[in-house]
Parts: sequence; C-alpha cells; structure tokens
Amino acid sequence: MVGKRSGAVIQQLMQKMLVDLVRDEVKTLWTERADRAAPVEGVSQFIGGGLFGLLNDGRMRMPVDEIDAVFRRLAIPCLKATR
Repeated sequence: MVGKRSGAVIQQLMQKMLVDLVRDEVKTLWTERADRAAPVEGVSQFIGGGLFGLLNDGRMRMPVDEIDAVFRRLAIPCLKATR
C-alpha cells in the first residue's frame, strides 16, 4: 500500500502532469498577446487544479460524465473571460 507521504507525492506529480497538459492546450488556443486578462500560467494552474480537485474529491461520488459536464460548465467561461 502507498503510505500517506508517498501518496501525497504521487498526487502532486499527477496534478503537475495535469496542469502541464492544460498549459499546452491553453497555449495552442491562445495567440501571443500581452493584453490578456490573466497569464497563461495562472489560467493553467486554475483550470488544471480545479479539474484535479473534481477528480480527486471522493465525496462527490459522481459518474465521470457528470464530472466532465461540471468541469466544462466552469472551465469554458473561465477561458472565454481571459481571452
């Protein structure tokens, strides 16, 4: 079994990988512009961290398609607001 300490390390690595994937997607969606409402890194951390939180919260007990729907309802307006 994975102990609490090693489990936390694994969670940190998974969140970092998720944020890295989100960052790559945000960069491909956005063209270079200096007048953004938020920097790419901030948006990537916000969206990636939010998705990780939804996926990692055992109390929600929702099917994956419902988590996907909730995430999209929250993330898409965020992306649009920062474009």
